[in-house]
Amino acid sequence: MLLISTGVPANLPIALDHLQTAVRLNPGSAVAHGNLAVALEALNHPAEAIDEAQAALRIAPDSVDAHYTLGHLLAKIPDRSNEAIEHFRAALKGRPDFAEAHNSLGIELTKIPGATFEALFEFEEALRLKPDLRAAHINLGFVLAKIPGRIPEAIGHLRIAVRMQQDPASQQLLDDLEARQARGEQ
Repeated sequence: MLLISTGVPANLPIALDHLQTAVRLNPGSAVAHGNLAVALEALNHPAEAIDEAQAALRIAPDSVDAHYTLGHLLAKIPDRSNEAIEHFRAALKGRPDFAEAHNSLGIELTKIPGATFEALFEFEEALRLKPDLRAAHINLGFVLAKIPGRIPEAIGHLRIAVRMQQDPASQQLLDDLEARQARGEQ
């Protein structure tokens, strides 16, 4: 989808108008519906965004982008993780090398009791496919930090993420893990 790959335009209200026109002119376009979904989400209209993403899937049931967009939207709603997981998996079925979808699937799996190791696999796969995916380094570090004996690995991933871009939350977690390691915790 265009907006996912290039970012949201600076003048979103005008872009939204154009996207709505595109859907009116070509209601059978899954891409138009998907782009409108992304714009609606950016304008904090989640219900309408979900409707548009679902419209895109009705038109193109195998659309990787539409499944990913809908998964992303559902992941933000409490108690809809299982649905989000289904859509991320469907996106990955169509494009197994979609690193961001592996990362998003991993995030949702961390919410499911007993799925920690499956989440780890998804973060690791995301990084295998896209080693510079900062979010996957952070997520992997966070999950590894909770597993006994895996603090050194967690620190390694968080150091990479902090080198890529400094942010207070990642730095705080890194500092906490390094202090735990200095106390002999592994």
